[in-house]
Amino acid sequence: MDKVSTQKRVLATVVTVAALAVLGGCGGGSTDSPSADGATPTPGGDLVIVQGKGTKTLDPVAAISPEDIAPMYELYDTLYRLSADGQELQPSLAAAAPRSSADGTKWTIELRDDASFSDGSPVTAADVAYSLNRARTANGAFSFLLGAITAVDAPDDHTVVITTGEPSATLEAVLGSWIASVLPADLGGQPEKAFFEDPVGSGPFQLDAWDRGQSLRLTKSTDYWQEGKPYLDSIQWTTVPDANTRVSQVQSGQADVASDVPFSQVASLESAADVTAGTFPAAYTSMLIFNQEYGPFADVHVRRAIAQAIDREAVTTSTLFGAGVAACSILPPSMRFASEPTCPTYNPEAAKAELARSAYPDGFDVELTIDNLPESSTVAQAVQSQLAELGINVDIKVVDSGELYTVFFQEAYQMGLAAWASDIADPDEQLSYMLDPNAGGNAYYTGFDDPEVTRLIEQGRTTLDDSARADDYAQVQQIVADQVPQLPISHRENAYVWNRDLAQFEVNPMGMIDLASVGMVQQ
Repeated sequence: MDKVSTQKRVLATVVTVAALAVLGGCGGGSTDSPSADGATPTPGGDLVIVQGKGTKTLDPVAAISPEDIAPMYELYDTLYRLSADGQELQPSLAAAAPRSSADGTKWTIELRDDASFSDGSPVTAADVAYSLNRARTANGAFSFLLGAITAVDAPDDHTVVITTGEPSATLEAVLGSWIASVLPADLGGQPEKAFFEDPVGSGPFQLDAWDRGQSLRLTKSTDYWQEGKPYLDSIQWTTVPDANTRVSQVQSGQADVASDVPFSQVASLESAADVTAGTFPAAYTSMLIFNQEYGPFADVHVRRAIAQAIDREAVTTSTLFGAGVAACSILPPSMRFASEPTCPTYNPEAAKAELARSAYPDGFDVELTIDNLPESSTVAQAVQSQLAELGINVDIKVVDSGELYTVFFQEAYQMGLAAWASDIADPDEQLSYMLDPNAGGNAYYTGFDDPEVTRLIEQGRTTLDDSARADDYAQVQQIVADQVPQLPISHRENAYVWNRDLAQFEVNPMGMIDLASVGMVQQ
């Protein structure tokens, strides 16, 4: 997922990786600029990234937000990693692509022999087997991504054999995600709490200091296997809730990168002399979510009426300034198997007629829970105004952005403004978490439960035929457009501003930055 966290990633961080999938952009931004992007980095330098929320866990199983997930890719390594352009999955700890049995249920992976953890110990197949088994059997929000696995074995130090109960079309993509981070077997003999306060990993960086939720500093690992990388001496993420303050800190040189830049500022920042800015294609969808435990939202006619009462084109234009498109499908255009279902369109008279078919023909009162970001307030006020025409009285409840998904996860809301930023370049993660009540998020905190949708999602993940998968997912997208468990509003890009002296700064469609490849250029 604004990932884009699942409990997430939604807010994008959000997330992470993919299997040999070609992704396209979904908005109107650009990353062309006279910055140092095409230059070769010089070793050294300390990078400061300012973001709206902070890292709360370093345990891959517990990570759910982009702010939790992003450091995972620097502390820990995975078997595969998504390329910077989101085009393909590349070997990392694995020496090559996995070899699959004819029936797609047994996968053999050979490991590279020069990888080690930050304490100097070698990475072995036993470490991989332990990590995958721990993640798949944990009660984590995203453990379902590894649910196809029935066993992980290590016949020798450099060979991993993964067995799945059924053919798995998504396994390769998941093995490149943070949930499949490789840790030392048995956490090096430490209790979980102690280990994740000061973890040992095999990524390009290692932990230096952590003020939970406020700042996180990593320093260069001298044991990283990739020669010449990382270039940077350190990375620090600092929490700066206000977007305008984040931008000004990059302009003043206090920080090098700011995420979630206001879309209204991107054009002027692109032409600034002191910094550069741009938008990057993203697998990101913003939406309204409906808690079906709240009476009106158990009525499909109410949800359909709201879908026809919201002018998504107008909301998108007023909030994204060309860096996105109005949404129809819950899958963004940049995602594999995204289709174009027939969706309810903005039609106030049809909305009134639909509401008249419900148990609430005269409307009702509802609380809309949003975070404290300016863009969310703009969307919420538009929703409030447009639903008033139906007699639906919306009371806007604002919570801190760092607490929003806690509220959703506890289902302590009626209607919410949420988002999803995908972590893998395959639709299974998003469709499962958002629509399958058993996949970890109770259908994205809505309580939606449609057996046919659940069946089609399961069928899509267990067939290796892309055309059959496309058909399954097209049916899912149409059913969801008709049932409206969530109402997609916009598919947006990710906006950043950064130091002109940064080289190799790229954000892939899953919202991840390959910080081992980023560095400073001496002018």
